[in-house]
Amino acid sequence: MAIKGEGVTILIVDDNVDFHTIATALFRRLGYSVKSLFVGDTLLVLSMAASCDIVLVDVDLPGDSGVDICKSIKADPRTAGIPVILISGNADIEILCPLSKSDACLLKPFSSTDIAELVKKLLGKAIETEH
Repeated sequence: MAIKGEGVTILIVDDNVDFHTIATALFRRLGYSVKSLFVGDTLLVLSMAASCDIVLVDVDLPGDSGVDICKSIKADPRTAGIPVILISGNADIEILCPLSKSDACLLKPFSSTDIAELVKKLLGKAIETEH
């Protein structure tokens, strides 16, 4: 796994098309591959996450909640080591973050620098734990 984007795949799970467009452009510009889901389908997320290096999940999704999806990713042995960032425009994210078992949380709106640095930081931690 690479830290600088090359060979790294990010899964974005968010129902907001504008967020997907902006985040995808940012991460592709940084050299990452991006996969997208617009619904909270835990089984589909688990299936897609298994081939990704990091996952961004919104709290409020049609279908399963982002909190439940994060818990499922962390509970599944195939995906437990994949970093997960819980994102939300909801101020309750500070309460939801520990409940979700996510590796980090971001309150929307956030800057492209903030999310890019957090992704890079979490990917670095994931590499360290693999050795």
